[in-house]
Amino acid sequence: MSQDLKIIREELTNFVEVGLPYQFLRDCPIKYITLKNDEEYFYKGGGYIGLGNDTVVIGNNVRTWSVPTCYRSKGGSIKYETRFFIPTVGEEGEIKTIKSKELIKLKETIEYQQSIIEKVSNQLKEIEIQKYSLQENNSEYEELLQTNRYHLKDLTIQLRENKKTIKKYENIIQKLTQSHPLLKHG
Repeated sequence: MSQDLKIIREELTNFVEVGLPYQFLRDCPIKYITLKNDEEYFYKGGGYIGLGNDTVVIGNNVRTWSVPTCYRSKGGSIKYETRFFIPTVGEEGEIKTIKSKELIKLKETIEYQQSIIEKVSNQLKEIEIQKYSLQENNSEYEELLQTNRYHLKDLTIQLRENKKTIKKYENIIQKLTQSHPLLKHG
């Protein structure tokens, strides 16, 4: 069993996916991808033996086992279907290999798709880095804004107190000028 895409690709060279129901030939090699602990795994499988209730029975020289064709929800609806792969076969049942031109074309297509995936992955990484940087800047600006709000509040309170003090001194000066005879005429 494997989740390594490179191994899976190699194992599925000259194999084709078939949908169910399918008329498998006796001892036809079957490889499959199915769930184990809610994760997909690839299995090298064995030779076809028969069908069971929502299972395909396969085996090798040592043992026989059943592979679930699907997993159902409690309501009975299909929530996952196992994928089965058999060798590509010609009209007389012989295993057919992909022609070299077709193989080259397929490899070029895969390489092109992989280059696109790499470019998109790199762009995604750059965007994530930019996102992180912007979040850091935003956090920094919010802290500065909060600090400035506190500072503005302190200055506003200080201004009010200064205005009160000035008003108080103006009242004192006004009283002094009214009560002092030399300052009345001046």
